Amino acid sequence: MASFEFYQQRAEQFQSQAEQIEKIIRQYAWARIALMIVALVLIYLGFSNTSFFYFVGPVILVFFFLVQKQVKKEEQKRIVENLITLNEAEANCTKFEYTEFPDGQRFADPHHSYGYDLDLFGKGSLYQYLNRSATQLGQEKLASDLSHPGFDKEGILQRQEAVQDLDQKLNSDSRHGPPAVRLMTKSLTVGHWSNG
Repeated sequence: MASFEFYQQRAEQFQSQAEQIEKIIRQYAWARIALMIVALVLIYLGFSNTSFFYFVGPVILVFFFLVQKQVKKEEQKRIVENLITLNEAEANCTKFEYTEFPDGQRFADPHHSYGYDLDLFGKGSLYQYLNRSATQLGQEKLASDLSHPGFDKEGILQRQEAVQDLDQKLNSDSRHGPPAVRLMTKSLTVGHWSNG
C-alpha cells in the first residue's frame, strides 16, 4: 500500500499541472478576445475598403481553432482535477478515512447470512474500504462479489494478477495514472476489483 506522502506528492504534481493548463486556457481566451476585436475592426474597415473583408474569414477560422484547443485543454484540466481529488482521497485512506468513497449501503441485504456480521456494506464497511469503482457496473460487481463469493483458486489468482498489473501501470505512468482514471468524469474512484 502506498504511503500518505506518495499520494500527497502526486496530488501536488497534478495541482501544478492543473495550474499550467489553466494558464494556457486563459491565454486561449485572451487570444480569442483579441481575434474578435481584430475581426470587428476588419469588418468596420471593410465598409470603406472591401478588400478587408477577405481577412475576416481566416481570422474567424483561427478563432474557432482556438475554441477547439481550449475545449480540449478544459477536458484535460477536468481529468487532472479528478486525479487531484482521487489522490487526496487515497491519501486520507492511508489514515483510515474512507468517507469520500461510496459505502454501498444500497446493496445491504438484511436477510444476508453474514452481511451484517462482517459489516459488508454501510459506513466504515468492507465495501467502502475496497471500493474504487469508477462505474455503476463496477460497484455492482464488487457488491455481488462480496455478497456471493464464488471464487476458485484460479479466479483469485487472476484477480491478484490484475491488481498487480494495475499497480505497475500506476507506478509507471505517473503523468496520468491508470488508464481507467482517464475515463473518470464525476466519480472519485477507479476500479481495482471489478471488471466494470
